[in-house]
Amino acid sequence: MRTRLTGTSEFANVAPMTSTIRSPLTFQRLIAVLSLALAACSSEEAPATDAGLADAFVADAGGSDGGLSDSGPMDASLADGGVNDAGSLDASDLGCVYPSLMCGDVCSPCPSAAGVLSVDCAATTCVAVGCHAGYFLHEGTCIAGGWVRGSIATVGDTAGLVYLGDVAIALDSASHVHVAYYDYANSNVRHASLTTLGWVSAVVTEAAAMRPPLSLSIDGSDHPMIAARRASDSALVVVRYTGSAWDTQVVDAAGSAASLAFDPSDVPHLAYHDASGDTLRYASLVGSAWETSVVASATQLLGPPSLAFSADGTPNIAFHDEAANTLRFARRSAGTWTTVTVDAGGDVGPLPSLAMDASGHGHVAYATRSSNTLMYAVEGATEWTTTSVGAPGMNGGAQSLALASDGTPRFTFERRSDHSLGYITPAGTGWRLGTADADALAGYHSMLVLDAANYPHIIYSDFTGFTVKYATLRAD
Repeated sequence: MRTRLTGTSEFANVAPMTSTIRSPLTFQRLIAVLSLALAACSSEEAPATDAGLADAFVADAGGSDGGLSDSGPMDASLADGGVNDAGSLDASDLGCVYPSLMCGDVCSPCPSAAGVLSVDCAATTCVAVGCHAGYFLHEGTCIAGGWVRGSIATVGDTAGLVYLGDVAIALDSASHVHVAYYDYANSNVRHASLTTLGWVSAVVTEAAAMRPPLSLSIDGSDHPMIAARRASDSALVVVRYTGSAWDTQVVDAAGSAASLAFDPSDVPHLAYHDASGDTLRYASLVGSAWETSVVASATQLLGPPSLAFSADGTPNIAFHDEAANTLRFARRSAGTWTTVTVDAGGDVGPLPSLAMDASGHGHVAYATRSSNTLMYAVEGATEWTTTSVGAPGMNGGAQSLALASDGTPRFTFERRSDHSLGYITPAGTGWRLGTADADALAGYHSMLVLDAANYPHIIYSDFTGFTVKYATLRAD
């Protein structure tokens, strides 16, 4: 079954999500869609603006960020509202009338806010799948507002080139945004946090000796830790803010391309390459010293791995094996690492993005190289299931994945056509494409995190002005 899409051709052959159930078209569902269309014709929606949010993007002393940039609403709906499925009138439908919809065997009330354009069934719940201009889709309903964007400007950073691994983002316990990035103009690593007064940015101690790729994580005291490569000897180091200063530790004298994460007990760990790139290693802070071990050897790693913890503290790593041209997954149990192949298609690209759900199952976003297709893999009880997200040729670079509180995925990616920044969410049995930043050359090397309310926060690189940028969805 295909989902009929409007407003774009990128998702014309989108693969359906097998985990979502759609009910067949019935007379009652047709009435629901027609009623929404009539409601749309009788109302005029004002476009979303960024009023009240401009002050969130302020440069630190001596910098220039130009303030808030080119905000706009999310793309029009790409879901069909359930109007193209073959079906027949069911007796149960006669007892379920708009604004409710028969979803499975449940008569579910549908969202009826002013911004709702179309609705559909997600299992036994009627949800919005499309919104009018000036609204964005969030948690199955439409909210007035849209994307806001701004440059994270610091002294001289607008003159620097930003490459893959030079930006990282994380949220603390209060969902405050933290960013780490490399400033090529001044050859140092900077940390910035978003406050009510704007961005507060500072050079990390010993930053002049550090080089990307960078990885950022926040500890239980809401203090940032950054992993990087030391320029003088290529050692893998971490710098941790103690509340008053940055403390530096050497993790491995010959390590690089690390992925940093804290476990549920607030202990930091890293997955990384050795100096040759042929061995995947793992490091844990035990007391005041780092202990390292081998996860997999003879793998010919390309690009940083992705480390994430299950709720019970089990470490999991997704990585690309260039020698075999496969996507692999490693998990440690009782002190022993076990690796499995997730996708052996022979065309699997590097730079996987891993997230773990509440049940301890892995979810990975990655790409194929020859077809430039964004892919999504989900771990089952005995095997992995892979599916394409969007049409071949759509994905042009690094992708990022985050899971919402209900376990459903969100993606960011670089559009191959113009290198703008795309944002993807589930829509019924398919996917809905949004545009986080429509500027050409603005969507490089994005990283995505979701806050407690499932709102996205994205850090990425704009090659037009060679700036680090930040985007989020905000209600008016």
